[in-house]
Amino acid sequence: MTIHDVRITLDISPADLTRAIEQLCQASVSAEQAVRAFGAAVNASGPAGIPSPCQGCRNYHGQTYGGHHLVCALHPHGAEGDECGDWESY
Repeated sequence: MTIHDVRITLDISPADLTRAIEQLCQASVSAEQAVRAFGAAVNASGPAGIPSPCQGCRNYHGQTYGGHHLVCALHPHGAEGDECGDWESY
């Protein structure tokens, strides 16, 4: 896993963020599971409309251009089903 200089704005309360981090630290989980759980916690409190399979994925884009919502370059309209085979952690 590499470290990138990433700046994001989270729409989550400090208490909820602290609770999510504490739960991840106490659990014995893989890095991918931790990123998915963190992404789910942030996205649940953040912008509405992030598809469940896209939560915490580095490929998620979620911007609208000319009235057309682009989920990601791999799946412009979102992944089909509950999981995405192209999901990648940050």
